Amino acid sequence: MSTKHNMTALSPYEPLFTELKLSVRRAQVKAGMAINRDLILLYWQIGKAILNQQKEGTWDEELINCVATNLKTEFPEMSGFSKRNLKYMQAFAAVYSDYLIVQAGPALITWQHNCILLDKVKDPNERHWYTQQVIASGWSYDELVAKIDSNFCKAQEKNATAFSNSLAKPQSDLTQQMLLDSHNLEFLTLAPETQRRYFQNTFLREVKDYFAAQGRNLALVGSQYQLIFNDQDYFVDLLFYHIKLRCFVIVNMEIEDYCTEQLKKMCEHLDIANETLKHETDNFSVGVILCRTQTTSTAKYILRQEEPPYNVMQIDCRENLPVRLQEHLPSLEPLLKRQ
Repeated sequence: MSTKHNMTALSPYEPLFTELKLSVRRAQVKAGMAINRDLILLYWQIGKAILNQQKEGTWDEELINCVATNLKTEFPEMSGFSKRNLKYMQAFAAVYSDYLIVQAGPALITWQHNCILLDKVKDPNERHWYTQQVIASGWSYDELVAKIDSNFCKAQEKNATAFSNSLAKPQSDLTQQMLLDSHNLEFLTLAPETQRRYFQNTFLREVKDYFAAQGRNLALVGSQYQLIFNDQDYFVDLLFYHIKLRCFVIVNMEIEDYCTEQLKKMCEHLDIANETLKHETDNFSVGVILCRTQTTSTAKYILRQEEPPYNVMQIDCRENLPVRLQEHLPSLEPLLKRQ
């Protein structure tokens, strides 16, 4: 007879499970850094080729348009071969003439980080300082922009620090951006559906952790929770039960722009939950729709009115919720911020 090991129940297995998780995250970081490094070095090589053509006098606007068009045709899954990005590659190679210098610094941060440094920091020493600080402190892109805008380098001149190019921490903002950077994913030429699943799984973990951090009143019932109605299966991304409000909370996530089809699906899920899960002492279920693309984020609470004709309410912020819900349901605004 086989024995099923429950990691949660059997504390002796917890150290093993913790070590295994750490090993996986370390491997993810190493893989993400390797992909990022190779992409940055590729962009540097393209930039050097452009500079060489310029020296020979054979590079002009017409040629850069032609190169951008041909590269995008050959590699349609990669968005990094725009005319604008080719000019960034050219500028990147111009300020970093040495391959070894690129390897030791710029190749350890994302292309987005490098581009903002090219735009905002003209002094080579300052640019090097910010690069090393990003590596050491794990700054996100937004943090780097804020530090540059506040002239952080000048303020720290009296406290010079030696930085080491050590492996980034798995939980750092820089590492997370490196793992999710669209340039890096496209560089791997992953199929669109593979990229979609990767983003969706990451989004799911992010939302699950956020709701779990809201306190004991919001209990997770399950992920990809199955609802059965009229012999048909329906799946919701996350199902919670709110103890204070005595109602179920359904969370659905989409890696696409918000549309009426998503609202229709949520209303269907709410109706089924109210029909099959709701106890007579429970209140009507609450829905949350979260949509994210590379450029946009949308979050809405979806409510059914509890009296006929049971109309649907779409609510963008917690302050517009009915008073009895406002203090108990979390704000959705943090989930709109790009991670």
